[in-house]
Amino acid sequence: MHQLYQDSMAIVRHFGRPSLFITFTANPNWSEIQQQLLVGQIAVNRPELIARAFKMKKDHLLHKISQEQILGPFLARVWTIEYQKRGLPHLHLLEFLQTNAQFLTSETIDKIVCAELPDESTEQRRELGQIIRTCMVHTSCAGGNFNASYMHTVD
Repeated sequence: MHQLYQDSMAIVRHFGRPSLFITFTANPNWSEIQQQLLVGQIAVNRPELIARAFKMKKDHLLHKISQEQILGPFLARVWTIEYQKRGLPHLHLLEFLQTNAQFLTSETIDKIVCAELPDESTEQRRELGQIIRTCMVHTSCAGGNFNASYMHTVD
């Protein structure tokens, strides 16, 4: 563990601060998992399916970032994989990208990162809103009460 820390610090010394911090979590509702379940099984009964699907999707994400450079010119990365109490793996990923100072301004970040539910004026946006509520909103916040004062949409 100490050696991993030292390696990570050497990467930061060489490449500078990381550009992005990404968390990627397994979803037991992925079709790759659901299609392999036997009648009456739930995903938690098949940890090997979850692990295999997570690894496949993690590898795909890392390929997209480093080889296809979907987030910009790639330099390096550091990651760790942890398991939640429910047994689902998740990845904490630090990405080092070639960036200029403009990339790190709050205005640029605000254009990329958004913590809003989409307006649901079309079927596609309703579907996206449902995916976000199901996969990304912690229902323990406000006890699942989407009308809580801090759970509002921005116009």
